[in-house]
Amino acid sequence: MQREMEARRPLFAAVYIEPFNEVTVRDRSAAVAAVQADGAVLRATIRTEVFGVLTTEQQTRATELLKRFVERRRGEADLTSPF
Repeated sequence: MQREMEARRPLFAAVYIEPFNEVTVRDRSAAVAAVQADGAVLRATIRTEVFGVLTTEQQTRATELLKRFVERRRGEADLTSPF
C-alpha cells in the first residue's frame, strides 16, 4: 500500500499540477499499474497459501463468503457510482 501511495503522488502531480506532458502521465500511470499488479500477485499468493491449509469445507465456506461480498459490492457500486 505504501508503494502504491508513493507511485500515485507523482502521477497526481503529472495530471493536476505540472504542465501537461503525455509521456510523463503515461510513464507514471505505468508505474502505478506495475505496483498494482505486484499487489494483485501478492494477494493471490496469500490466498493460495491460506486455502492450502483449509479443509475442503472451510474452502467452500470462504468461497461462498467471497461471492456474497462481491455481490454486495456490486449493489453498493450501483448506488454510489457517479458513472
